[in-house]
Amino acid sequence: MSLERTSLPLPRLLTLVVATAALAACSKTDSAPTSFGVNVTVDATGIAPSLRATITTDKLTVVKAGSSAAPAVHVLADLPKALQGGTVRFHYTPSAGVVAGDTLSFVLDVLAGSDLVASASASVTLAEKAKAITLTLAGPGDGGPGDGSPGDGSSNDGGGKTTGTACALDSECGSGFCTDGVCCNERCNDTCVSCNQAGSKGTCKEYAADTDPELECAAKIPVAPADDADGGPAADAGADADASGDASTDAAGDAGATDAGATDALVINTPDGGFMTTPKSCGGACSGARSCKYPGQTTSCGKGFCNSSGAEAAFVCDGNGGCAAAVTACKDYSCDDATGACRTSCSKAEHCLAEDYCTGAGACTAKKGNSISCTLASECASGNCSGDPGAKVCCNTACDGQGLTCTEAGHLGQCQCQGVTCAAGVACQVFYADTDHDTYGDATGTIANGRAKAGCAGAPPAGFVADNTDCDDGNSNAHPNQTMYFGVPRANNTYDYDCNGKEDKLVPEYPNGVCRFCGPTSSCSTTTTSCTGTTATGSFQCPLEGIGVILQPIESTSADVASPELTSRLSSILPPPILRQCCGCATNDKSGFTVVGGVKCGAYNYKHTCGTCNGSTANADTQTYTQQTCR
Repeated sequence: MSLERTSLPLPRLLTLVVATAALAACSKTDSAPTSFGVNVTVDATGIAPSLRATITTDKLTVVKAGSSAAPAVHVLADLPKALQGGTVRFHYTPSAGVVAGDTLSFVLDVLAGSDLVASASASVTLAEKAKAITLTLAGPGDGGPGDGSPGDGSSNDGGGKTTGTACALDSECGSGFCTDGVCCNERCNDTCVSCNQAGSKGTCKEYAADTDPELECAAKIPVAPADDADGGPAADAGADADASGDASTDAAGDAGATDAGATDALVINTPDGGFMTTPKSCGGACSGARSCKYPGQTTSCGKGFCNSSGAEAAFVCDGNGGCAAAVTACKDYSCDDATGACRTSCSKAEHCLAEDYCTGAGACTAKKGNSISCTLASECASGNCSGDPGAKVCCNTACDGQGLTCTEAGHLGQCQCQGVTCAAGVACQVFYADTDHDTYGDATGTIANGRAKAGCAGAPPAGFVADNTDCDDGNSNAHPNQTMYFGVPRANNTYDYDCNGKEDKLVPEYPNGVCRFCGPTSSCSTTTTSCTGTTATGSFQCPLEGIGVILQPIESTSADVASPELTSRLSSILPPPILRQCCGCATNDKSGFTVVGGVKCGAYNYKHTCGTCNGSTANADTQTYTQQTCR
């Protein structure tokens, strides 16, 4: 092993006596070795040159943290002379079994014979490439901690090393505590403390707040508790505050961890695109009071999202170094997927929670209870806004049918049968005036015009009936299903007595009709004006009958019905009454008016009746002055 000092060149290689580890030769250049191990710098510039001149031997003790093996003790034979220059560097290669990730503590004592001149200590965690440490020698008489001078707080209890002096074992120290590579005034095994801080070696002191030199403030991972009383694993054993910050674990494990048997377990719904977290935001640090501190729920560690339409979720620190999803229910406003947060204004109904509605001012407010004034059904908790325009209230049920009201005094907000209180289970019904007592109610009746009234089902008010099909409630002859015909008009100057919307005439009409005698049944081609036998019957001949055309009624089922095309063509040149069955085979074609244009309802004219053949009459036609009646 060769050593290199920074102040003076070394004249020769130094020999190192070591049994359990090897020290690799150091380069005489300023570039540090990079192979596995530790680049050690010994700084003796803090020792007076006169003391450095007394150094005759040294002892380097190396302890592997967590190892039960005895410390490795090395003697560097050339070190005392090399230290005369002030600073020496060498490379330390650990023994077999020491790997990257292990922590080594170095303690260097330099002596004059058997008397301690100075000591130094430092610790390092190994990596794949060489790490560097500095062993700064200090000892009695230099005025530093542990020099034994009055008031420095050190103690040796009459023997052993003083506080602040480098050590490897408790037994070396007069205080009985060897911590962090120096004799310490106490055990100093609390969190975020050290007995080897610059300016306070040998005194257990807290690390400054917001630092963590020893990386002690990692995330706290809960330990699974013992089995519960039923012999099963405790419910919260799966809770995981993931120090690595895995987003899916945080959301599903940390935020969603609840008792396995709970019925109100929090469910985290994965947003589109997945979770986005920054778990490093929750990292811990020393508090400055022998403990760690961790950011709490006021610190964000990820992008918020809508867990549902009525709840926002945010990634926040859990106070233990983990990042977890915290769900907060929205109030009045629904959650906006675009921002991942509850809205603060609205422009349409879906911007509000189900129990709220959006006002014209853009605010979500609680829906109204029954009897409260409203304009739209969406304002009401019941979903029903009923009443006259300008006087509507929220109603317990839909209440807009005739006879129903939600604004009746004493029952505001409750749908009632207007003016009537019906027994439980009995429906409200509207009844209509029957002024002419024909059992048919006024078709124009409404509660507003007084021609209708509300009542309980099956119990009509006097003078009212359930029917509302009467077209003239002032005329008892006018009503549906009327079978009689009338020669005088109704009060509205119409003859519609059966309320079917048209005037139906009693006497058939055959414009330009002429009585003819027919031969055999359905043989219209043999009609004649002469009586040819005692079996011929008289009937009206249709104007086109002479050319062999017979038009049947549209409702007829006879096979002789004219085609639609022919019917349409004839209808355009002949008046509607021509579309009757003519020829002497039909009984109904034997009597009627023949006036072109027909006879108006209530008017009189001659009705022609065709007779039968008597063997001598050329054209049997009886005329009667008759009124045309209608219904």
